[in-house]
Amino acid sequence: MKTFKTLGIILWALFHTSSLFAQNLSLNSGTTYAVVVGISDYENPEIPDLKFAHRDAEVFAEYLQSSAGGSLTEDQIMLLTNSEATFGNMYGAFDWLIESCNPGDRAIIYFSGHGDVETLTRRQKGFLLLHNSPSKVYAGGGAYRVSDIQEIIETISLDKETEVILITDACRAGNLAGSDIGGTQKTSNLLAQQASKEIKILSCQADEYSLEGEQWGGGRGAFSYHFIEGLYGLADNNNDLAINLMEIGRYIEDKVSAETAPQSQIPFTVGNRTTHLAYVDKELVKQIREQKDKTEPMLAEVESKGIEDKILATLDQPTRDQYIAFKAALINGDLMTPEDASANDLYISLIKKPKLTPLYSFMKRNLAAALLDESQTSLNKILANDPAELAKGFARGLYLHLPGYLGRAANLLGEKHYMYNRVIGMKYGFEAFNLMDQNHNSDVTIRQNRLAIPLAKRASKMMGEGALNCLLLQGLYLPINIDSSFYFYRKARQLSPTFASPDNSVGAMFMEMDKPKQAIKYYKKAIDIDSSYFGSYVNIGVVYNDIKKNSKKAEKWWLKSIDVYPNATAYSNLGNLYNDQERYIDAEAMCLKGIEVMPQNYYPYVELVSIYQKTQQDAKLSDILLKMEALAKERHGDYSEVAIGYLYLKDYDRFRKNYYRANGRNESLTPSFFYSVSSIYATQGKNEESLNWLNLALERGYEDWDEMKADTDLDGIRETTRFQELMKEYKQELKFTCEDCLWQTFKKKNN
Repeated sequence: MKTFKTLGIILWALFHTSSLFAQNLSLNSGTTYAVVVGISDYENPEIPDLKFAHRDAEVFAEYLQSSAGGSLTEDQIMLLTNSEATFGNMYGAFDWLIESCNPGDRAIIYFSGHGDVETLTRRQKGFLLLHNSPSKVYAGGGAYRVSDIQEIIETISLDKETEVILITDACRAGNLAGSDIGGTQKTSNLLAQQASKEIKILSCQADEYSLEGEQWGGGRGAFSYHFIEGLYGLADNNNDLAINLMEIGRYIEDKVSAETAPQSQIPFTVGNRTTHLAYVDKELVKQIREQKDKTEPMLAEVESKGIEDKILATLDQPTRDQYIAFKAALINGDLMTPEDASANDLYISLIKKPKLTPLYSFMKRNLAAALLDESQTSLNKILANDPAELAKGFARGLYLHLPGYLGRAANLLGEKHYMYNRVIGMKYGFEAFNLMDQNHNSDVTIRQNRLAIPLAKRASKMMGEGALNCLLLQGLYLPINIDSSFYFYRKARQLSPTFASPDNSVGAMFMEMDKPKQAIKYYKKAIDIDSSYFGSYVNIGVVYNDIKKNSKKAEKWWLKSIDVYPNATAYSNLGNLYNDQERYIDAEAMCLKGIEVMPQNYYPYVELVSIYQKTQQDAKLSDILLKMEALAKERHGDYSEVAIGYLYLKDYDRFRKNYYRANGRNESLTPSFFYSVSSIYATQGKNEESLNWLNLALERGYEDWDEMKADTDLDGIRETTRFQELMKEYKQELKFTCEDCLWQTFKKKNN
């Protein structure tokens, strides 16, 4: 959760004309001393806490200790955060600063926290609120007067002949004593008015608020984050290895206004625009830029605490309840469903309420951020070889909802938002993945992949050709064009050498080519990159089981995979192995364990259907079919698998119901599906139905003549005239093309 804060005026008051931080730009050669204060945690519960004000102060102190900031030692900085930032400690810190400074030195005062004005009078006084400040009657003690800060500045500047830099971040959101009269903004205005010969760098316009959140540096203010990055060198627009006020102003205005949209936050500067602020370390800024290039942009939620309380107090109870329900829906993940209670539906209703106008932009951003969050998190985790995220890729349908989420997020953000192209690109990428992910018949897979490739290419165009998009195209081209698949493998490896999935995908490519040695080589390369990449252990087991026919080694590798990361795919494969070996108790245990570690993975359920059929456990079979039906409804599995289970139980109504659902959803009904239906009908003595479904299987390209010859389930129809006619008609070479077979409009072509 990102926290909202009003990052008010950050004022740089220079009483001389020298540089701000980089001492090698300064006209003097004295010593720099700094008092740095940041308060997020306030002792009085009536003063709203902030999130990252203390962190902004800490990072600023770290900057001062860097070579770019002047290489200050710990003896030159007094850092006070949260409970340390009391009135007494602040007073002592200023005494230390006054005593330490000598002519030619530099003094820096940084304050990050709440600021307020309590009364509207001609001589109204602004206050900086410290950790132990009272929630009202600030003049009674515990809060620092702005006029006292000014007196300290003048004492240091004039009496001690020391250069003074004042940095205040003292206008933040919260329901303070002076909120009704704009106290936080008036404090900022007083600070500006009481400074002289100053350069001002302001985080936002007078009627705006600033945002802070984990999106920026893991927990920073948007302004503070980009301002310090700018000083490190990212603002060096003309590449002269020096930062001046004009460059930093343009940099923060562009970066902050883009990343805080749709909330308006436009920083600006006042003062001599040619004033130098810092030199740039060429190697350091190169490292920063390289790191940023590797980091995916993101959008995160923000919090409107303080403003929210004030607005809610003016609402009627039903509207207040609806707003609270909107926030709860965001937290609970009820973003697009259920109807009328989802965050999206509540948002559409709430933006029609005029009294909520000040919160519209926060609501819009937070809804868009929540809709984006799962996609952003998933992509980042895949790149990091996260086993839990990779396990989702082995299941079915776990990303089907994301294109809808991303489309709505893009709509909320609008085409001018800096994240818009990326969001649309992500939408195309997940649409392509979902097309590739759901099919298990090779001919249908080829057709679906051909539909998906243009979407994946659009994703690359919108997002940039990153390692994930290259991996997606690598997988899509795998059954179509090996050369293209290998090209995108090399691109993915080049873009992200620590990304294990491309090597795993090449292993799958060689397995498709029936080259087990090369397949194992690349699977092991993926394991060398990341030993926790459990998918490659699973796949090596598949090579040994399916191609090398070595079940002992297959079992060994699947057990290794579980040791690395307990996953449903390995458990399901073991269940299948033990089922074939008639170790039914062990097989059932493996499948149930697979369901335990990932309830949405369909494969252990499918294997349990086979186990319960063989062991004639109809009650368990009926129970598992109900669970599979629920999973199929959520697109984690196929209705066709459920249909076959009900046919075995002679529940013909449910068989037909799920078969029609499968057709209505355009599931890829393979020839084997129709053959299985025929076999079951034959064992039940329903010869006419069996022959009809066998005809459908053959019509769609079923060609396993050895299986049909050995299958005792067909004994009841084998001697019939129609069976003999079907064998004669279809036991000739068929030309079978995907264009003719897709879903239920299949046709056969004879040579």
